[in-house]
Amino acid sequence: MKVKNIGNNPVWIEDIKLMPNEERDISDKYEPLLKSLGTVIITGESEIDDSPSVKEYELLLKLRGVEKELAEEILDRFGSIEGVRNATLKELEAIPGIGKKRAILIKKQLDEDEMKG
Repeated sequence: MKVKNIGNNPVWIEDIKLMPNEERDISDKYEPLLKSLGTVIITGESEIDDSPSVKEYELLLKLRGVEKELAEEILDRFGSIEGVRNATLKELEAIPGIGKKRAILIKKQLDEDEMKG
């Protein structure tokens, strides 16, 4: 979404510094935070693509037990690899084609990948 700082002082939106009268594109994920800031207004639609990256999709495809359609469904549901890491086993199991064993396998592989670095 496009936002503008209508105040007289800089505003921080997590790691984004918005100067007075500055207008810029930011991710829609910040909308709840913006509602608490009285000096920042939403001025239009974002040109930022919040969809999961190709890199995240390719990482899922490298995991044992995850084929193309399942990788797409996982990213549609959780939005990112970080979202999958934060998901519970029950949330993963709610996706058609993922049972308890596959959910555990996916989580384990993502945890191992995160530890590598």
